[in-house]
Amino acid sequence: MSIELKSDQSVAACLDMLQIRDLHRQDNVFRAKERTIGIDEDALSYQVNERKHRDQKEANLSKASAADMLRTDHAADVLDHKLRREERLLKGSIAHFRQNFQLPINRREFDLNDPDSLKKQDGVQMLPGLVGEDPDNGERLKKQQVQIKQWSLQQQAELKSTRDQLRYSDTLYDESRMALDNKAVEVQKLAEEYNRALAIATKDANLTLASEKKGREFQRRRQEEDNNRMDIQNQLQGGFKQNISMLSTLDAQHDKGTKYEQVKHFTDYRQQQVQEKKRICVMERQNELEEEHLRLASARTALLLERQQMRANKQQRKALDNTNVQLAEARRVQYVFFYLLLAVEILRPDLPHSPFSCLFSVCTQKTLQCFYTVLAL
Repeated sequence: MSIELKSDQSVAACLDMLQIRDLHRQDNVFRAKERTIGIDEDALSYQVNERKHRDQKEANLSKASAADMLRTDHAADVLDHKLRREERLLKGSIAHFRQNFQLPINRREFDLNDPDSLKKQDGVQMLPGLVGEDPDNGERLKKQQVQIKQWSLQQQAELKSTRDQLRYSDTLYDESRMALDNKAVEVQKLAEEYNRALAIATKDANLTLASEKKGREFQRRRQEEDNNRMDIQNQLQGGFKQNISMLSTLDAQHDKGTKYEQVKHFTDYRQQQVQEKKRICVMERQNELEEEHLRLASARTALLLERQQMRANKQQRKALDNTNVQLAEARRVQYVFFYLLLAVEILRPDLPHSPFSCLFSVCTQKTLQCFYTVLAL
């Protein structure tokens, strides 16, 4: 009888389980109908079902939350309507109570025992000569009316003088503006005349240079024609002399000496012509350079004069703008003062002070508001 240990039993059980798993694997591999390679369909099906279950659970939770929110909103709406209705009923009750139980005759000034006691009285009677009576009221009112009339006349005179001064300042402004405009027109005319004279002078200079260039070209062509004519004549004379020397019966040595002298003379003459032609070309080049330099100098001078004129026009325009700004500011100040006087006259005709003191001492709230409005303009 063999005794098996507990560890041996566990090892044997593991081996049996491995054998069984291997047999199942062999069945799956070697059976073509039941063989599965690459994926586990059961695991995928389980995952799909689990995902559907989770989505359904989330949808149910969302629906429950939405229903709860709708129920809460409905309860809040009902509570709001209830509070508004109660507030409206409370206001109606208060108005009804005041209308029925808080009448004017039930105030503390009336007698609670006899509410109609004040209505029964004919009126309050005051004896003459009591404290608070003003016996000189009529005389004082007459003096006040006379004083108000004098103040009104004074304000009208000040307003008229202000209008006259404003009209005079407008006239001065228009005259100064017209004078500045006339001066600007004169400056513009002078600039146009200067530009016209400069253009005429430039044109005359260009015409003079063109005529001089044309004359030099004509002289050069004439010199070339003379040189060509001289060359042809020399060639003809040389050929004629050569023929004569060939037909003559003179000594050969004498003929050779004569021909050598003629050739030398012709060669010297040709060299002189070449030198003269080079000299003429050099002179023409120098003349062209001088003309170009003169043209550039005249153009530079014209450009400098034009810039100087533009700078002067800009300075004059700037001075004109500054003068216009100063005149506009002075006119604005005069308008402000005029409208302030007009506002004081309209709003407070009964003030016992001059318009200046009215503005800064006893102005009402409406007068100050008008003052700030005019200053904002």
